[in-house]
Amino acid sequence: MVPGLDEIVTERLVLRPSEDGRDLETYLAHLEAEDEYLIQYGMEKSDELLKMIDFHTAPVAYFTVFLKGTQTMIGYVGVMTAEGDALEGNLEFYIFKAYRRNGFCKEAVRALIQAFFSGALTGRQEESAFAETLSENEAPIRLLESLGFEKDAWGMRVNLDEQGNFTAQHGIRRFVLQNPAVNPRTRRRGFRG
Repeated sequence: MVPGLDEIVTERLVLRPSEDGRDLETYLAHLEAEDEYLIQYGMEKSDELLKMIDFHTAPVAYFTVFLKGTQTMIGYVGVMTAEGDALEGNLEFYIFKAYRRNGFCKEAVRALIQAFFSGALTGRQEESAFAETLSENEAPIRLLESLGFEKDAWGMRVNLDEQGNFTAQHGIRRFVLQNPAVNPRTRRRGFRG
């Protein structure tokens, strides 16, 4: 990531690089209160899952989403950059339940994609971004499609316990968005930022 990107400002939001000390407790408290582990991670709450949750996993650029003019955290957005020469990133996002249906998620995701595609996050102009979501999670699917993402693939996520026994399965959809500045063929149907 390019050091020095202190924040991304939109009309109603401020996205700041996430900090575990400032943001993680609020995020985990929300997940617990709303019981949204399955929606967010595709698996039920477990001690193993809780140990994996943080905002400093490399090479992910996490940004905590705040309401502009306040210190009210309403969620986060992030993008994991690809290893090596691949010029794509894996997008993730989550807005607290009380702040949904206000366009905040779309505003935050759009701003993150603009920064990612422009090179502000990585120092290079990226070619594409992709996102995966549970098949039954219709709101993120509509959001991704409204930004110009296209369904790329679908599959199944299978959860196993510590002994390797099958515990659950969930349908997964994968969406991809081409950067129209890099991929001229996609200019008409590409990113709607």
